[in-house]
Amino acid sequence: MGDSHHASSLTLIRTTKRMISSLKSIRSPGEDSKNRKPSISNNRLDSDVATHPLHWYTWWLEDQLKQLPSSILSVVVGHEPLHTNVWSPQLTRVFCAIAAFATDSQHPSVDGIVAHILAEGLIQTGTGSNDTVEARGLVFAMVGWQTMLYRPTLGTCPPEQLAVIDEQDGFRGQAFMALKTSQSSAKRPLHNFLLEFGILLPPLNLCISTDVEVKKSFTELKTVEPASFNFFLLESIGHFKVKWVDVLSCHLELDERASTIFLFRYPSFCIACCQSGIEEKASKTVIHACASPWSSSRQWAHKEDVTEMLQETLLSYRLLFGQDKQARKLYRKLDPFAGIPLEGRDPLLSSLCRCKPFSTPVLPSDRDSYDLQRHFPILRSRIAAIHRLLSASKPRGWRELWRDKRDSAGWFTFWIVLIFGGVAILLSAMQVLLQILQLAIGH
Repeated sequence: MGDSHHASSLTLIRTTKRMISSLKSIRSPGEDSKNRKPSISNNRLDSDVATHPLHWYTWWLEDQLKQLPSSILSVVVGHEPLHTNVWSPQLTRVFCAIAAFATDSQHPSVDGIVAHILAEGLIQTGTGSNDTVEARGLVFAMVGWQTMLYRPTLGTCPPEQLAVIDEQDGFRGQAFMALKTSQSSAKRPLHNFLLEFGILLPPLNLCISTDVEVKKSFTELKTVEPASFNFFLLESIGHFKVKWVDVLSCHLELDERASTIFLFRYPSFCIACCQSGIEEKASKTVIHACASPWSSSRQWAHKEDVTEMLQETLLSYRLLFGQDKQARKLYRKLDPFAGIPLEGRDPLLSSLCRCKPFSTPVLPSDRDSYDLQRHFPILRSRIAAIHRLLSASKPRGWRELWRDKRDSAGWFTFWIVLIFGGVAILLSAMQVLLQILQLAIGH
């Protein structure tokens, strides 16, 4: 069983190159990922990260597989029920066939992918409707894993529905407006089908909020500076918390009631997808296959928008953490991979958030100020929403006043006036005391 598992993992690595070019470097968790310790480079990707950018992805896939009902895997030809938690060669072939068909098709759909792998003899369905439901569930799950736009939850809703995990603890924002959709929608192209859940792939300069203040902030905020907009200030002045998630579409969403910002914890997935688009001009990844074919779409990303979103996600870690000393220090106290073993952790996250100098071909150089329309046209509305609340937050007490350097000129002026004013008052008080003493001595 160990040999077949190892061979299956290698097959997964080789044949999904068209999905993500960097997947060729993944190792089986049983081979050496448990013994390999990721390290961090100060100014570039560490050689281990560069050579194995998605070493965590194999562990992550197997962890997701454990959450699938065994009935879903029963449609895979040759996959033994006893091996439901193992990437068997048969399951690997299905995974790769889904990625290949999605990236090759003009308008892929869940039902279209089901028909393809059925025709290839990779799955089997009987005459009953349940078999079709299970096959759809399998494809739905694997598309979610290959794009990291959502994580499926199967067997938790009626058979006629498909559902995703609630990553945001009940919050409904731009990404996930609904957690369930009808299986009848599976015949629609992926970009229309996924829109049933929410705007998982937003286009450029989209703001769907009906709140007047949010719209005003979106329109008026032109630039952000790491010195005045970073997670140290968000935590110390705005009292925001962070929740690290496995889903890319939730990145930088804000739950205002819970004062929680959701951040994606696997940035090397973005690097891999960006590099695939750069290195192989004619190819695309599965997440690109979910884009709208029309650039005029107002509620869903075009193919070029997807690459832009991936790059902005990477750049946002530099904005929030990497370019501010206090934010870098704060990140060291966070635990983005709590409860996740070493082989399931992404070292690139620490490189982006903890290293002062950092460079990679898919990112622009660090800047003192970022133009939102130029550098964050997709994440612009989410940044504006967070910035609005941070701007409205006032320091509580002397400690927060000392930390609040959003207005550096005002900060220096305040403390200079306070210090010199305090000294002047002290000197005046001392002078009064001396005069009182002189009068007392004179009498």
